[in-house]
Amino acid sequence: MIISKNKTTMFNLQQSIQKPLLLLATCSLLSSCSLLGIGSKSDKVVSIALLPASSPELIRENFTDFNKYLEKRLGKQVELTIPSTYQGLKTIVNKQQYDVAQLNPVLYAMNYNPETMESFATELDGGETSYRSVFIVRTKSPYWNIRDLKGKTIGFNNTLSTSGYIIPRYMLYLSELHPNQDYSVNLLGSHKAAANAVINGKVDAAAVSWKTLEGLISGELVKGDDIRIIEVSMSIPNDVWILRRSLDSNLKNKLRKIFFNVKNNKAISKIGVDGFVPLDKESYTLIKQASDSLSPTNN
Repeated sequence: MIISKNKTTMFNLQQSIQKPLLLLATCSLLSSCSLLGIGSKSDKVVSIALLPASSPELIRENFTDFNKYLEKRLGKQVELTIPSTYQGLKTIVNKQQYDVAQLNPVLYAMNYNPETMESFATELDGGETSYRSVFIVRTKSPYWNIRDLKGKTIGFNNTLSTSGYIIPRYMLYLSELHPNQDYSVNLLGSHKAAANAVINGKVDAAAVSWKTLEGLISGELVKGDDIRIIEVSMSIPNDVWILRRSLDSNLKNKLRKIFFNVKNNKAISKIGVDGFVPLDKESYTLIKQASDSLSPTNN
């Protein structure tokens, strides 16, 4: 390569070398610098990544009061991120593009990395730290339990959904019903889509989260009179809340205190929880057991 000795060219060359060095020096002083692979703005903004369990519009609306509650107590802007898919949330968490995140049991049990993530709370709903999945059919359907679904088409959410895939598939496995052999699988991408697919006759039955279904019915996004529950799952541990491990320790402590003190508050009523309590990690072993049962050797 030939470099001109022209003074202007030499000056520009010096500038091109100095600017990256200055930028690197700046990054070394700022832990939140995006060049370090962490897209945090936690000095001014706290980023919260949420599960796309329902429509993004409904989730954002339901979190409005809690968002304001957090902003007031943190003295910072709170920015909600709602990816379109569970896989999108998994990517956000793995790339550390969040400060706080809500994980469903599957993402927590199968994807938790203690080197970058710090689990701290689970949700309380009706005073309980667990919920149920349900199999639904049309009201006038001839099916009354999951064994009646042999040879039928069943709608599910997506493969990373706890109540909309993993646990229902595990229930079918325990009933000796296997996919592509005893029933057909139709992945529909959301609990709402799965429920409406039953109503519209696109599938014979569907597996959905009971608490999500309740919200969809009360929000008139699903016609409750058109569906019937034929099976209820075992208890499923509630969603988990995690912190980015590299987040400032003072901010993490403040977030923990806020979450644990918000019990039975109007700010969280619309998100369907009573409060938050410390995590019992052992309760999530069921999810791994269920996931392992769905391996190709067992189907």
